[in-house]
Amino acid sequence: MRKLVIIAAVAALSACNQNAAEPAPATSEVAAPAATAAAPTMADRAGTYTYDDGKGQSGTSVMTADGNYTDTSTDGKSVETGTWKVDDAGKVCFDPMGDDPKQPNRCYALSEPDADGMMNATGEDGSVTKVKKTA
Repeated sequence: MRKLVIIAAVAALSACNQNAAEPAPATSEVAAPAATAAAPTMADRAGTYTYDDGKGQSGTSVMTADGNYTDTSTDGKSVETGTWKVDDAGKVCFDPMGDDPKQPNRCYALSEPDADGMMNATGEDGSVTKVKKTA
């Protein structure tokens, strides 16, 4: 008799447990965590670039991982040096050497490269310069 009471109690608990349990959601119903892209670092952005603003300013910019840069115009007559960094918003910012007001600090938001590797560098004033990493 004692065995029968224990078996009946276990069976009753089992039945209650099955009714209370809800089925697990299908894997397609479970939301996957959103992937977060890391902001580009200076090491990611360092390299040699060609640039063309479409208004007569074009050349090559060499940006080193230690934060220095040299811009040389296509005709070789204009050279600008200074420091650069990637700011908290992911923009690339240039600080030319010296206090020449004709060469103020400037920052650019870079688009993702297209199939040819060309990116848009959009300045704070909305101007767009075409930029391509070559090395």
